[in-house]
Amino acid sequence: MTESQTSPPVLTNERRGVPRRPRTEQQSDDAAILDVARLAGSTLDVESMLERAIQLVARLTGADRASVFLLDRTGERLLPAAIVGMGDEYSSRWKLKPLHVSEEPLSREAIESRRVVVVDDARNDPRTDKGMVAFFGDRSILVAPLVATSRSGERILGTLFANHVRTLHKFSQRDIDLMASIAAQVAISLENARLTGVNRRLASQLRRSFQVAGDTLAVATSADADLR
Repeated sequence: MTESQTSPPVLTNERRGVPRRPRTEQQSDDAAILDVARLAGSTLDVESMLERAIQLVARLTGADRASVFLLDRTGERLLPAAIVGMGDEYSSRWKLKPLHVSEEPLSREAIESRRVVVVDDARNDPRTDKGMVAFFGDRSILVAPLVATSRSGERILGTLFANHVRTLHKFSQRDIDLMASIAAQVAISLENARLTGVNRRLASQLRRSFQVAGDTLAVATSADADLR
């Protein structure tokens, strides 16, 4: 064989004519977080945004399944919001079954600790629901809290899951940091959607107020004209 047949090809930057360096893990992670950040500023509705976000979670963490639960207004129930890795039919049924926070121990721990919960061996970890682990075939799990931060303090919006089913997965600090960063961006997206909804309601109230004021002024003007 000739040298050209045995040596790997060198990728070059066509514009600059220099060898193209492979992307580092950090560069890949930064690009991934940027993808999620774009969702935070997108015009997607909440459901579409969450679907896109958990697809990224599954891809970036190598998970077989990813999902997100949102807390209801009482802070006591988890509402299934989006899931990938289970099929459309199951996803539709799954969304109809809210859970009390006490029924989901990993979510409860993530909410209370405000930190990513790491489960390297779901079958033997005392914190997992063994019935759910057996049902889904989970081996390793990451759970991150969705925390919205504002001047008034922190607000927990829900939890984000990444589940490995095929094999045990030893999570690295990179996995944990990446999960926390994605969860933070998802929380920003949810908070932006909430604030947009609030602003729309306020704008609607203002329009109604102006309309009422205008109607009142018109009636008063008409009455004054009649008197004259």
